[in-house]
Amino acid sequence: MRKRTLGGTGIVVSEIGLGTWGLGDAYGEVPESVARSTIEAAREAGVTTFDLAPLWGRGKVESLVGEVLEKQRDEVVLVGRGGARWSDEGVEQRWDSASLRADCEGSLERLRTDHLDVWLLHDPPEEMLYRDDTIPTVKALRSEGKIRAWGVSTTDAHVARMALSRGAEVLCLPYNLFVQRLVDDLTMELAHATVEAAAKPPAPAAPIDPIGATVLGAPAVTAASSPAASSAADAPSVAARSSDTALHLDSGSGADSDSGSDPGSAGPTTGAGLLVRSPLLHGLLTGRWTEYRQFADDDHRRSRWTTKALTLRVRQVNQLRFLVDGDVRSLTSAALRFVLANPRVGCAFLGARRPVQISPAPGLAGDPPYLDPTALAKVADLVADFY
Repeated sequence: MRKRTLGGTGIVVSEIGLGTWGLGDAYGEVPESVARSTIEAAREAGVTTFDLAPLWGRGKVESLVGEVLEKQRDEVVLVGRGGARWSDEGVEQRWDSASLRADCEGSLERLRTDHLDVWLLHDPPEEMLYRDDTIPTVKALRSEGKIRAWGVSTTDAHVARMALSRGAEVLCLPYNLFVQRLVDDLTMELAHATVEAAAKPPAPAAPIDPIGATVLGAPAVTAASSPAASSAADAPSVAARSSDTALHLDSGSGADSDSGSDPGSAGPTTGAGLLVRSPLLHGLLTGRWTEYRQFADDDHRRSRWTTKALTLRVRQVNQLRFLVDGDVRSLTSAALRFVLANPRVGCAFLGARRPVQISPAPGLAGDPPYLDPTALAKVADLVADFY
């Protein structure tokens, strides 16, 4: 599993992460034993980055991830969310200071940790970013060490731009073969955002030697180590422009493997970090659906597409099968490679619900440059015609 740097935050993420929405009830019930095995399989595959929210499974997913990963906390990156929660009336959003703090502290407790590496405002309306208390509360949580970096998860370009103008360090956006415009339109803003290096995670207390009361494992203070010497939805349209293809062409050095290299040296080290959700568009881009695909009543996809829309989408997916060629052995692999070929991407979250859906991830991702530039150019032209 390759790792990348999440923009100017300096946080190192696996290029594929586990999105945990599906481990709640988004696609129907997932038995706890299967959810646990999926989290464990992600770690075995080299996944270090986990996408979470109190909303998903009404907190149960966070609790399970916290239980499974508690002893691996210093090896993983936890991406949390705040601002949206379940109530007796359904999902509600609250952006006042007390509610945001409650969301953050509730997640910390369920995840059995004292900090979140990234904390995202969960789909905030643009006007909430103008409030006197929303952003100041987020920044206060950062200064208190409860979060290392912050941002927003959104599908709205106006919200994303406003968040960047207010100091957001990370954006979480949908991006895939069909949904490209949002990321394409924000690429320059992402690249030029002024981002402060992420706060360092709280250091665990060093063990004390009972004989002599010396701190075990504490580094000696030298001139080099002293503080003075220290210095980080299915979008309505897709734009097909020559710059879209150019985004993907400089991806050869955009990621590096774990073996023998510094994982923190890969990917963009300036600008805002980019986390990608829906790289497979809720399973559509696996290429395994027929025009007659049906979904259970408790599967969110049942209301996402009409029968006519789904038929059209499946036919469009079939036109992308030219991407399955050579070492690209499935449309799932092609879809992932398309996302990873964009050098601004830090991590793409796979919404696996079973171990078999996350275990092959490193092989599916392949190697840089991920997809042939000619194929990428053809994708841009073809997908433009879909709209």
